[in-house]
Amino acid sequence: MFAYLYLSEIGIDYRASIIASIAAMYSGLMNLFQFCPTRAAFCFFLGLWAIELIIKHSDKFRWYFLLMLAFVIAVFAGQPEVLFFMSLVLGMYFLIRLFSEYGFTKRAYLIIGKTGLVISAGIIISSIQLLPFIEYLHFSSISLYRNSIISSSFYSFDAIIAALDNFFSKDIINSHTWLEFDFNYISLPMFIFGVSGIIEFWNNKYVKPVSVLLLITFILPFNVPLIHNIVSTVPLFNIAEKEYLWAFSGFCLIIVGSIYLDKLFKQEIKPRTSNIAIYITLGLMLALLTIHSKYYTLMNVKLVVIIILALLVMVAFLVRLKSNNTKAIFIGILVFVTAGLGKTVYYGGDYKYFYPTNPIINRIKQEHGHFRSIAIMKNGVEAWGANINTFYDIEDIRNYDSIGIKWYDRFVQDLIYEPAVFNFLNIKYIVRAKNLIPNYGSHNLGYVIGMGITVNAFRPIMFYNGFTLYENPYVFNRAFMVYDYKIADTHDEAFELVRQYASRLSETAVIFKEDAKYASFIPGIVAAAAPPDNNVSFDKYTPNYIKLHVDTASPGLLVISNTYFPGWYAYIDGRKSKVIRTDYAFQGVFVPKGIHEIELDYMPLSFVIGLILSIAGVAAIPLIYIFLFH
Repeated sequence: MFAYLYLSEIGIDYRASIIASIAAMYSGLMNLFQFCPTRAAFCFFLGLWAIELIIKHSDKFRWYFLLMLAFVIAVFAGQPEVLFFMSLVLGMYFLIRLFSEYGFTKRAYLIIGKTGLVISAGIIISSIQLLPFIEYLHFSSISLYRNSIISSSFYSFDAIIAALDNFFSKDIINSHTWLEFDFNYISLPMFIFGVSGIIEFWNNKYVKPVSVLLLITFILPFNVPLIHNIVSTVPLFNIAEKEYLWAFSGFCLIIVGSIYLDKLFKQEIKPRTSNIAIYITLGLMLALLTIHSKYYTLMNVKLVVIIILALLVMVAFLVRLKSNNTKAIFIGILVFVTAGLGKTVYYGGDYKYFYPTNPIINRIKQEHGHFRSIAIMKNGVEAWGANINTFYDIEDIRNYDSIGIKWYDRFVQDLIYEPAVFNFLNIKYIVRAKNLIPNYGSHNLGYVIGMGITVNAFRPIMFYNGFTLYENPYVFNRAFMVYDYKIADTHDEAFELVRQYASRLSETAVIFKEDAKYASFIPGIVAAAAPPDNNVSFDKYTPNYIKLHVDTASPGLLVISNTYFPGWYAYIDGRKSKVIRTDYAFQGVFVPKGIHEIELDYMPLSFVIGLILSIAGVAAIPLIYIFLFH
């Protein structure tokens, strides 16, 4: 819808707008079956529409507000990488179009100033989500995992290969290199129309800026000297630059293709232009066939050639039809079939539709306690993905992604090989593929958890379709009492103490020196009053709120093996207490002797400040309207 509104606003024929909108709907991050960033990416076209309206009606506040709304919606839709690249591309488009329309005049700078103020208000409105995210970013492993490499070698063939793989709608070419990205399916016909538009209408006031954006978004991921290495220092750029920038370059090619179709329906093109584009496309495909042995595996070379030639002939025929409506119908069908059906299922889709329930899942979900599960790997191949567990609402020790809290990641990576730590982490169920090689290990937490221990100590309870489900009979309760602790001055010292006492975490905890003042007992004097898992019970357990009952004959430390993070507060019988960082990465609360009701509530300061700023941002909108547009 927003692609159609934008294209109509820049004067594109309604038939060309519909065809291009179909291509946009099934391309890049917009493909419903491919990836969850669909929620944020649609705001790109909303932003383009708003920018055009601002340029044409710079005195109307509502269009500035519309652009701000596109930004705010993208923030609340999540996926910060998409938001980052969308803002980058929209910003470049806005400046190119504005200065090409008005030049470097006072009016252009006034429009920039007004837009900047309104967008700033949008950022403030979004503070309720942006501030907690920035706080999380600060404590996460993102810098370690995603920004360690900011440059890569440039290969001359990469641009050709990426263009073929990212702009041609098909699932018949499989990449075996880092270039395997399935985000930009705009269809072969739309690719031809886009190339034709660049060749024939380069001087068009829309084709030139959009083509420049296409070039920028396409070359940045290829480590073009100076450009890439500067931009890649921005934290969010290096997270997923190739997929997301190529997605927006695909959108740009669709826009140029719509302009070509518009001229086609208005009979303002030269037939030789589409012929040249067809020859270029054929040349690129032949280049792919020539070097496929190095970069790709073609499932069926003859079939690929036949499909390509058939599509090229169809496009050459369709652009020469006399009736515009007939021409539009056939081109629309061709674009829909090749773009919409080029790739219908992607591993990032909703797993619950592609991974139906099975006896192992059902058996795990019958357990009503609070526990973690883990999949042991076979020969380095993931047997049971963390993402699958997420979609089945089963907590996985690896979390959802490698961007975990950095101290939790370090704990799991370095200490998972200790059997007692395995129990401490509340891992009750283990899934493995048959014929597992014991003691297989890996340190890449984001994709694989290697096990330095065998599963012989655990009880097999179910076999299904090549998988075995094991139950850990020695698993700790999610929360338990300990009556001894060690004090650490630094992070590294705390970690080494945890490593030293890894086999005794059910009896001894490690805390930081600044938290020792909250202790209600002296370590080493109080004897263990009860086994670790029979004097603590959960009354309520949610991601943001936990309620427990504790019965202890002596003061002690309640250890909860949930990840420690700023913003958690404890209440003992209604009185506020302190949640301390325990055992390097987890939560702890000092509890006096007796029977107590313990509550843990998550209310981070970043959320409170963000809420206040968001309310202030909403209040600022009418003030901006009054002072800038009246």
